[in-house]
Amino acid sequence: MDSPGSGARGAASLAAFASSCTLHGLGHVFVPGAPAPRRLLWAGAFLASLGAFLLQAGERVRHYAAYPHVTMLDEAESRVLVFPAVTLCNYNRIRRSQLTPNDLFWLGKELLAVEREDFSRYLRALGQPADFTGFFPSKSYDLAAFYQRAGHPIHDMLLSCRFRGQDCGPENFTAVSATATTVATAVATAPTVAVAGSAAGSSALGRTRSSPHPLPHPLPHPHARPALPPGWLCPGQGLGRTQGRAG
Repeated sequence: MDSPGSGARGAASLAAFASSCTLHGLGHVFVPGAPAPRRLLWAGAFLASLGAFLLQAGERVRHYAAYPHVTMLDEAESRVLVFPAVTLCNYNRIRRSQLTPNDLFWLGKELLAVEREDFSRYLRALGQPADFTGFFPSKSYDLAAFYQRAGHPIHDMLLSCRFRGQDCGPENFTAVSATATTVATAVATAPTVAVAGSAAGSSALGRTRSSPHPLPHPLPHPHARPALPPGWLCPGQGLGRTQGRAG
């Protein structure tokens, strides 16, 4: 059992520690013989300061653990801009209104998922003659020529385009081929070449129109190659979007 003398010595030791401690305010809390209200006020101020310090320290530790970074950008204006090459790929590979019996014979099953017994029905849905009487397929088939003939030309897809207040048109585009899909590319030879895109502080707006020809629903084919997604813009070419249906 502790004696009264040991308690007095403990209080004296705590008061001595508080008076010599460099932690501000602690010495005013443990002052022998000081009025109780004064000691309570100092105790409240000390605890509030300690709590604020711990909160701020914890916030700084959390902020450091997040590894924040700052990105600084410098903008430079130019009166003359050369628009980059923009590639627009139609969602549909071909205009089905351009299909012929010879196309169906060579590509019907592989490309369109149409079985041979369904050729006549398919042509009738396209509004074309479906009589195969006397039909003889060609001995060979040029796939590149087929896409060139049945692909979507830019003058059908492009409704309007402007860049920096100047008009541009189909003459600013060059037909290229990518993954068996006809696409149109605006050649970066003049700042007026643009369609559905933007470039370095200047915007170019373009619209496309849909083909008026209705489409019969093609049969599914497990080995059919998927077409490019709508609004596909080749990487690194700004922003763009096309829309439309195959004819």
